Amino acid sequence: MDLSAYRDFLLGLIENSDFSVWLREADYAFASLIAIHLVGAGLVASISVALNLQLLGAAPGVSARAMNKYLPILWLGLAISV
Repeated sequence: MDLSAYRDFLLGLIENSDFSVWLREADYAFASLIAIHLVGAGLVASISVALNLQLLGAAPGVSARAMNKYLPILWLGLAISV
């Protein structure tokens, strides 16, 4: 068997899995997953921008330790996004 046969076999398994069939056939599934992904990506991006701006000196009154309380939210956003 050459490499393309393995690739076709693997892609066939993924395409015919229960999750793929549900995602393809349900009216709301794909849009719901994209919306959840968007929320997670938004959390990661917004908190990352805030942390980086603070580290660059845009918020001199806020310490880096005070920004640490937002790191669990950033990790949650990453987990939701993936």
